[in-house]
Amino acid sequence: MSKKATVTALRNAVTESNALHASYVGRPDVAAAYERFIDVQMAYFLPRYDDLRDRPGYSAAIDFVVSDLTGTRIAGRDRELEKVVPLMTRVLPGKALSALATAMTLNARILEINLGIAGTLRSAIEMAMPSASATIARPAASMRR
Repeated sequence: MSKKATVTALRNAVTESNALHASYVGRPDVAAAYERFIDVQMAYFLPRYDDLRDRPGYSAAIDFVVSDLTGTRIAGRDRELEKVVPLMTRVLPGKALSALATAMTLNARILEINLGIAGTLRSAIEMAMPSASATIARPAASMRR
């Protein structure tokens, strides 16, 4: 892929990630539901990596993935990345930009999938248990005041 195509792919992936983040940023009820989904997902998947935690360097890598690559905390990171992409495209070599473009494309796909699943689950819960919807929305509404 040419450097120009890589830069376009990077910009598109960062823009898409930020558009996906916009679906929950500023919406405490949606953000809380998404965080709960991520918490459940991590509780399910992380025990499968317990054997890796004993290997040198892996524990820190796992902690990094959980703290810096999942959940609502990454929205700010992606907004900041969008600001520095123009500089990065001028100073980084093509292979570094390609790796970043691939990582951000993966980030956008994972966000899209996770937000879709979380939204579907939230809708299903609200349909099955209408009173749960009011219970979930009440604390979120009080947070907006």
